[in-house]
Amino acid sequence: MSRMSYKKWCSLHPVQTEEENHLTFLMHKEKVKKECDKQWQQCNVEKSRKNKRAYAQSERGKQKKQGWEQENKLRVRAYKAAWKRNNPESDRASQARRRDLERSLGSSTSRGLPASKRQLVREQFQNTCFKCGNHEKLHLDHHMPLTAGYALELGNAVLLCSSCNSSKRDLYPEDFYSFSELQTLNRLLAEQKS
Repeated sequence: MSRMSYKKWCSLHPVQTEEENHLTFLMHKEKVKKECDKQWQQCNVEKSRKNKRAYAQSERGKQKKQGWEQENKLRVRAYKAAWKRNNPESDRASQARRRDLERSLGSSTSRGLPASKRQLVREQFQNTCFKCGNHEKLHLDHHMPLTAGYALELGNAVLLCSSCNSSKRDLYPEDFYSFSELQTLNRLLAEQKS
């Protein structure tokens, strides 16, 4: 059917044409949506960046990212290692900022806590990760983040496995733990101080 005859046929059969277009759209809906999204993003670069940042900072975006990172641990590890190799100056600067922050608060690494206090924290959490219950690769973590100016000391020390510790990063407890976990943890930390 030539182009001219197709146009003529469409004008004679508008209902049938509309139905065909709708069926075609449904069959290619995902492809059409991606193309439309891509075109919109190209035309609205600043709005697109702003929307992506807002989504990444939303609770839903954070949960999606955490879920993806949990499912793709090897890819995340490889990406981070490649970034460190390709950006040695930035990595050194980041480590230096952390060391400076630790020094300004006093010794806040787990090695800075006396062995007796480290053992007290381990016993209090029964040598298990508070978040997931894992017994391997345990770390003493800051309950309130170091980046917010909180040193690692009794009353701010939580036992987490390396995976949960990495997931927590420098998040505040309210952003990482569930409400019930937070209540339990706050009670345990109050006991640490006394």
